[in-house]
Amino acid sequence: MSQLRSIISDATAKSLILYDEPCKGTEVSKGTFLVASVLEHLDGVGCLGAISTHLHDLLDMQLDTKRVVMKAMEVESLKDGRLKPTWKLVDGDCRESLAFDTARKEGVPENIIQRAEEFGKLHKVEPLICT
Repeated sequence: MSQLRSIISDATAKSLILYDEPCKGTEVSKGTFLVASVLEHLDGVGCLGAISTHLHDLLDMQLDTKRVVMKAMEVESLKDGRLKPTWKLVDGDCRESLAFDTARKEGVPENIIQRAEEFGKLHKVEPLICT
């Protein structure tokens, strides 16, 4: 949070902000709301920046911004249904996750991954919609 505070208080129209995974150490929904508020603030300041996050609910929020542009790391769909990163930055957003593919690649036991996939199907979270 001290990094967040510094960025907010020190940002000017001449600033370049590079921030990887803001609010990663806090509860997801509150972190999402904080990042949304920071994005609006930085947009108002007029600085240039890149913020990377896995807080996908940000994509469904109606932010009051004029200059924020969504970018994503491109993924390629393989024949077996898995996704493979191309490492190219493209316009748009990404709502897919490579978490299970990465877990398999890193040797996490298959029974753990399969159970996680079951949890994902049973506890599908509806998108956050702000009005």
